[in-house]
Formats: sequence, C-alpha cells, structure tokens
Amino acid sequence: MMAALAAGVLSGCGVPAFNLAPGTIGEAGAASLGVPRIRPDLPGGKAPRQAMLFSYVAMDDPLTTFAERFLGAIQQSASDRVYNVAFADFQGPDNSFMFDLAPGRPAAKSFLLPDRKEVSSNDPRIFAATLDWAVRNYQGEFRALDLFAHGGGAIGFGTDENQLGKGKKFIMSVRDVGDALRAGLKGRRADLVNMLSCLMGNIEYAYELHDVADVLIASQDSIFATSGTTVDFTAELNRQLALPNPDARRIGRHLGEFADAKNPNSGYATISVVDLTRMNDVARAVGRLSNELLAAMPRHKAEILAAYDGVPHLQYADWLGFNRDLWTFCNLLNRKVESKAVKEAALEAKAALKAALLYTRDREGAAANGLSIAMPDRKGEMSKIWDSPVFQARLQCHFEKRTTWDKFLAAVRQAS
Repeated sequence: MMAALAAGVLSGCGVPAFNLAPGTIGEAGAASLGVPRIRPDLPGGKAPRQAMLFSYVAMDDPLTTFAERFLGAIQQSASDRVYNVAFADFQGPDNSFMFDLAPGRPAAKSFLLPDRKEVSSNDPRIFAATLDWAVRNYQGEFRALDLFAHGGGAIGFGTDENQLGKGKKFIMSVRDVGDALRAGLKGRRADLVNMLSCLMGNIEYAYELHDVADVLIASQDSIFATSGTTVDFTAELNRQLALPNPDARRIGRHLGEFADAKNPNSGYATISVVDLTRMNDVARAVGRLSNELLAAMPRHKAEILAAYDGVPHLQYADWLGFNRDLWTFCNLLNRKVESKAVKEAALEAKAALKAALLYTRDREGAAANGLSIAMPDRKGEMSKIWDSPVFQARLQCHFEKRTTWDKFLAAVRQAS
C-alpha cells in the first residue's frame, strides 16, 4: 500500500456515499446496494467449466502498469478448464474495462456500457455489478476471486484517483466490501478469495467474508508489487484452478508455500491462508477476550496497556500503527496480566486462531503470526487515526457488531 494512504488517513478523508451518474441503475441487488446494470460486449461462457476466476483490479493510480502485468499473467496461464473474467480500472479517464481472458487468442475487452468508459472502482456498487455479471455469464463449479488493489486492513480496501461524481471516497470500508460481495454473489459462495493487497490478513476483514467464502489468502503486512507477487503468484493460482478437482484448502496451502514468505526476495513478507468457516469461533473467542479485558481494566489497567503497547508494528507498514498481531497480543496478556480470566480468554483466542489458520508464514517474528486486528497507537502521529472517518467506519463491519472489541479500544483510549 502506498504512503498516500497514511496521508489520506491523517488528513481525515471521509467516506461519503458515491453518486452514480443517472441512467446506469438497474434492478436492485442484495443487501442495501443499488447495483448498476452493466452490458459488456463480451462473449460469455457457452457451458459451465470446472472453475471460474473473477479478478477485480482497482489500479487507477501510478501502479497501473502492475495491473497490466497482472492481466498478462492470467492470460498467459489461461486454460480451457477455467473461465478468466476480470474488471480493471487503469490510471486516467476512459480506462475501465471488463475482460475475457482465454487461451489461444488476444484478450477480449469491453466498457461496462457503450457510453460508460470510466467508473469509480472503489464504489461497492461497481464491485457488486461486475462480480454479479461475471458469475452469471461465466459459470464455474469452483468460484475463485482475485482482488488486486491497495488494502488497509481494518479500514478497508480499494482506492481510485479518478472518481466520477461529487461524492468521492478514500477507500471502501470493510463493510462496503462485504456488502458488495454479498450483493454480487446473490446467495452464491466463493470457494477461494485471494487478496493481492496489503494488510488484508485482518480479523475484521476475514470475519466480514465468512458468510460468502470458504478460504482467504492474504498478507498481514504490505505486499510489494513485484514479479513474485503480481505475476508468478497470480499465474500459479490460475494453474492450480485448472488441475482436476480443485479444492480451496489444498490450493490455499499450496499457494502459501509457493509465496515463500521466509525468502526476502519473494515479495511476500507474510502470508496467511484462513479457513473462513472457522471465523465464527474466532469472533466468539475475541468477544470473550474483550469482555474479560474490560472487566479487568479497573484493577489491571497498567498491565493491559503494557501488553497493548508491546505488540510490535508490522515491519513494512510501521508507519501505519493501527493493524497489529492478535496472537502476540494474547501472548503478552498471558505473560503480563495477573488475571486468570484474561489469561484463559487469551488462550482461547489463540486456540481459535490456530484452528482457523490453514497456513501461515512470515519473516517478522512477533509482528506477524497470521491475522491482525485494529489496535491503533495510543500516542504519537498515528494516534490521530482514532478520530478519522475512515477508521470510525470500521464500526459498521460485522465483526465490531458481533464483539465488544470497539468498547475495549475505547477503554484503552480513555486510559491513555
């Protein structure tokens, strides 16, 4: 993720509702989204295939060349067993397309509508509309999503430097992304979601997806736009989908190993593969942990704050002090807080995390053990994020509504 994210957060960029131009809204989708009706001039799938991969590429910024390399990797690894459909928003105006990427011929591309050459790729309605169109027109028994954009963990995913309309947003919140997926899938499930994005190995985000997907691949820390991440990893995912009988957990573990996060030249500093069907247990355990911490705060405030402050920043996103490792926090609570209830809750949270993590590797030690959680700095420059609208928007995600983690964070801030 680019340093501009930090600047945007600190300047208090809001997340107002985006206004689509008239004439593009069609039938209402799921949830509360009004999903635009799109009509790309693409052939569509003639018969169901073994798998379909839908890629959502929001790179309307200077990193747009990596979007082109990403699509090239899919095209070069394409198979007759897999439908490869993509939406991509490149830098500048008149650069928003749907793609049909098939072996043996040039990529077919089309605007979303004949008179709509540019859209805002960080509008959840555009996300929902392109996903819905792809899964309806290119049917695969196994559904995989590959999401390539800037990520912010607990604050969301997807930016766009060239937005339409008056209401421009900085980033899609976690809830925005979840609502877009629910509206686009319309009761279907994705077998696998790959986040080719920074910081999305995050509990708030993983829980948001638990009702729409089975397996998540993500990184806790920054992902560098390299050949290893943008090209090699993308092509390997596509090749795995073409093998007989694709299985999300097997593919996830294989790709975790393929990422080679221990290798400083791989592009991945961390990688996690998450069994999303276990995220209910994680949320339940974190809910108990936050309740016990709130109960223990009057007597053990200094110990709890010492554990909180002791969780190191992610190595490559240390300038963003609001996503930090839950596993290490639990370890520090167990060591520092003289409360039996807190210790037991911390151990339960670790057990839930261990069960949900199908694979995790890193070269960051205590900073990254699988999944991060919102834990903003209490002091210093990045403590300003507490009052930022993009951070406050996380309160609408399903994890915060399910647990009392936000109340624990409020108690930490009050005690600071």
